[in-house]
Amino acid sequence: MAAHDSHFTTLSTSASANKARVAIASCDAYVRAETRRAIEHVLEPFGGMGAFVRSGARVVLKPNYVQARPAERAANTHPVFILAVADLVRECGGVPVIADSPGWGTAEGVARMNGLEELAQREGIPILTLRDPVRPPQAAVSVSQLRISKTIREADLVINLPKFKAHQQMLLTLAVKNVFGCVPGRRKAALHMLSRDNRQWFARMLVENYALVRPALTIMDAIVAMEGHGPSNGEPRTLGLVMAATDAVALDRVAVEIIGLPWRQLSTLVAAEQMGVGCVDLDRIEVIGPPLERLRVADFRLPLLMPISFSPWRIVRGLVRNYIITLRQRRQQAL
Repeated sequence: MAAHDSHFTTLSTSASANKARVAIASCDAYVRAETRRAIEHVLEPFGGMGAFVRSGARVVLKPNYVQARPAERAANTHPVFILAVADLVRECGGVPVIADSPGWGTAEGVARMNGLEELAQREGIPILTLRDPVRPPQAAVSVSQLRISKTIREADLVINLPKFKAHQQMLLTLAVKNVFGCVPGRRKAALHMLSRDNRQWFARMLVENYALVRPALTIMDAIVAMEGHGPSNGEPRTLGLVMAATDAVALDRVAVEIIGLPWRQLSTLVAAEQMGVGCVDLDRIEVIGPPLERLRVADFRLPLLMPISFSPWRIVRGLVRNYIITLRQRRQQAL
């Protein structure tokens, strides 16, 4: 049994008397050397990548992959960002694997569209679509339908690589929500249906899912964010930041502070506070890097919220669309 299996035994809290840490660094562009330096900088307070990755460890890099879009559209974690993290993992002797379960299509198809696939193949880094759902221990969750990919469960380490984006159903998709991609395939749509448009229920499910996966490290791509009609059809918005934390809840709390959003408007943060998962108290979060006053953005555009649940027609249409997209991507891969 992999060491990571212990994360599935309980919905334990990461809140403690000690301060959580969130590190922030500036990064102006997706240039591999510059991006790498910024990532190294935000990892320094945590002991660097070597504090997390041991030699021979299988390390799943979990990006935000929602849909096949060109990298410049800012819908997905940028290829340069992912590869910079992979470089650091390999230098510590780890074996990186890029894996996600996109809302549409496959991880391989998203990577092909945004330019990552060719580079990853050249460097011998596998790209996988998360499949093979595994039932967690019943005592660990209140949502009995929640499943996590076997690939995630068997990994020695999970590094969460979210994208800073607006989201039409949850207002923002940041560190905690990005872990939802560890739920394979259309099971995510089924959980949307189970919510019955109860955003608080859905937020608690997302926090439970985060607590099950419990990524050891989160590094957020906020170099170019997405505002407006996210998570896939919004507009790129340069923030010029890289952020890191071992507590994804604390990272999300700092992220909303940067755009001036009252934290209680993000339902995952409210759910985390109620469930005792992570730290939402800004006074108990040590922010390492530029002062927040210098980073604040006053005009970040957020979307109008739409229902959490999907109509049965939308589910059927989505299944058909996803099948067509996946078939097309597989045909392209075979050429």
